[in-house]
Amino acid sequence: MPGYLSKLIMILLCILLIISQVSAVSFIHGGAQQKEMGKQSIVTADVIAVSDSNPLYSILGSSLACYYTANESILKPFLIYQNDTFSEAQARFLMQYGESNLHIMSIGAELVTGYPHTSFLGSPAEISLQLCTLFYPRVDSAIILPVDIENSYELGLQIAPLASYLHIPLLIYEDNDFEIRETLTRLQVSTLYIVGNLSIQSLSEFQQISLHDSKDIQNTVLSIITKRFGALNYITLTNPSDTIPVLTEDIDSQTYMYDVSSTQIIIPGATLQLQGSDKIQEHINVKEGIVHLSAYATVVSTRGLMAEITRCDIIVGMTIRDPDGKIVSYTYSSGYEISKTFGFTFIIEKPGNYSIEMTVFHGYRGGFFVPRGISFVDATIELTVHQRIQQTPHLPLMPDLSMNAAYLTSAHGGILLADDTWQITTPEYITVANECSTGPWYDESLHPYNNGKVNETVSCLMENLSILEQHNLLNRYLSGPAWLAIVADTNMIPMYYYQPSQGSLVDRGLPSDNPYSLNHSLSVGRILGYDASDVSVLICRTLFYEKLCGPHLDEGGWHTSFSFIFGGGYGETGGFFHQIPYSKEIAQYGFQPTIYGILRNERLAAERLGTYVSANYIEYLGHGDWYWFTPSLYNMDLYGTAIDVAHAKDWVYERPSVFLTSACLMGRVDGLYPFTSIGLTMLHAGCNAFVGSTRETGRESGLEVLEDHLIVDDYSLGEALRGEKKIDKVPPTYYVRTLYGDPAFNPYEPNNGFTSQGRPLIIDT
Repeated sequence: MPGYLSKLIMILLCILLIISQVSAVSFIHGGAQQKEMGKQSIVTADVIAVSDSNPLYSILGSSLACYYTANESILKPFLIYQNDTFSEAQARFLMQYGESNLHIMSIGAELVTGYPHTSFLGSPAEISLQLCTLFYPRVDSAIILPVDIENSYELGLQIAPLASYLHIPLLIYEDNDFEIRETLTRLQVSTLYIVGNLSIQSLSEFQQISLHDSKDIQNTVLSIITKRFGALNYITLTNPSDTIPVLTEDIDSQTYMYDVSSTQIIIPGATLQLQGSDKIQEHINVKEGIVHLSAYATVVSTRGLMAEITRCDIIVGMTIRDPDGKIVSYTYSSGYEISKTFGFTFIIEKPGNYSIEMTVFHGYRGGFFVPRGISFVDATIELTVHQRIQQTPHLPLMPDLSMNAAYLTSAHGGILLADDTWQITTPEYITVANECSTGPWYDESLHPYNNGKVNETVSCLMENLSILEQHNLLNRYLSGPAWLAIVADTNMIPMYYYQPSQGSLVDRGLPSDNPYSLNHSLSVGRILGYDASDVSVLICRTLFYEKLCGPHLDEGGWHTSFSFIFGGGYGETGGFFHQIPYSKEIAQYGFQPTIYGILRNERLAAERLGTYVSANYIEYLGHGDWYWFTPSLYNMDLYGTAIDVAHAKDWVYERPSVFLTSACLMGRVDGLYPFTSIGLTMLHAGCNAFVGSTRETGRESGLEVLEDHLIVDDYSLGEALRGEKKIDKVPPTYYVRTLYGDPAFNPYEPNNGFTSQGRPLIIDT
């Protein structure tokens, strides 16, 4: 009887243990899909989604979305969701990717979705144990990441690919010795990779491999890459500090209301103000300290004749000047939202009287050679000004982008380099930028400091390349596509400012990612979007590109479409001498090009014809700026025919397109919030890649070399831009032309078909 009771008690304890593990997981809308593997119940999912509420969730989720078994590569979509739901872009991706019965696994916070899904809730340490129990069969090794060590997230980012390459669990250590030991014993783990300078005595029964710092991690990861893939083609740079919230001491907000009445006629050579004024000016007393000054202007109401014309948007322009009269911000409602505009500047210990100047236009303005127009303004404008006093100068323009880096790197079989010192807004920025009323984007005195940060990052990159050489991977990397992805905004990993500044612009210097290419030895792309969730779906659109595009069925369909758009104001020369002859050339490679110019290149015609959203390749040659581009300049209404952020942000691309531009400033992202950038707006709407210029270009700014590399040579975007810059070194285009998107992205061409999009091949079986 005692023997029987002891066996019964042991069985009950085992049942209770299993129940306690499973109860930690919330099963919602149909529960989890499961399959038996040995003695382990393994939960499977079609899509892995993680909350942006804790960056460690992304490290846990990435190795479930991408992993490699003995002879198989498993890749699932990986999405970062904000609050408790998917964005519109993510919802569109899921509809294109699979049927309505996709099973979603969410990590970190409750997810509200109509898809069947399984939620893992709790702290990163708790969730890591849940995932380990339910997702892994017996394994011989595991990774332990202590959260109480310095730079735990930074080191976690770099070690995360190892979990994918070996298909082993990553456990978060947070004084949970008993739970971890119990889990490791059940999985029959023998070896632990322990990150950081920490020896966990309670786990001394396991063999411990200490990975003290980034160098130890890279050596270990590279050893596994050598064994598993035999080559390295991809390196990712990111800044983990973009997940650190801005520390705010105080926020001061003020609101002002204005009634504006103006009648204005524009004739060649003059603007006649017939009645009232189209200008508003307000003075703001900026406080001492580190001040993020932001201003929002909103049209509360419009009256009169123009208010009845629905297609005539009221345009609000805003300029902010510092106490010395220097422009520190300029913006238009075209670059934000219809009837709204937004501007900001970042001030370090330069208090005083700042002015906000606004202009209001409601009517028609057009004619490039013969300006003409009319404006009738009768409106109420609300101006809201916020002064956010910060404890530190830390200012990510696109927070949490680094949460995408581990998945991106693992999917490409690469290594990840992460460092929080690469940003320009470190604590030393307070001294460097003392009495500055803006950043390096408008202040040349900050360029030496900014460029020094770039040089530091490049030096770190070169040091890591020397580690590749120790593993006999360097020559193969440099002789291959040599992709380098930058997953960071220009505050977190800055662009280099070349000189001279263009005198006609407020924007200073020639921002460039060229230094990261190491004299064009590497193929560089900067992966950006409106936010971290936008970037996650951009990466998924790239990795699952062929599935989203579908097979090439129709000769006149999307796969063979190429839209050439040339604008007015001397853009015709590019249309006649490049686009028309080049369109005939690419027809021999299976494309069916269409040229849009003069009479059908404005926004309403483009939306009606699907000029942009229904084409595989898009090339625009004309005038542009960072918030819009203006292909149609000769008609009556420049504002109504321009393609701008305010309208294009609601576009939906039929399939993931590639957008190439030969225009000024459309690729500027420095000193901007992403939702005001026309280039990033095209990515937000559904493009996979955007090539644009961060400043003004010149007549030499052709695209033919780049396009030949893509269409004829079947290069990826990163390789194609690298190849162009090796040949065409004429400034300023050589410096300012930039790729936004995965450098490994290779678009479909009828003569080349689809590619693997940079996925590694397993050689170790």
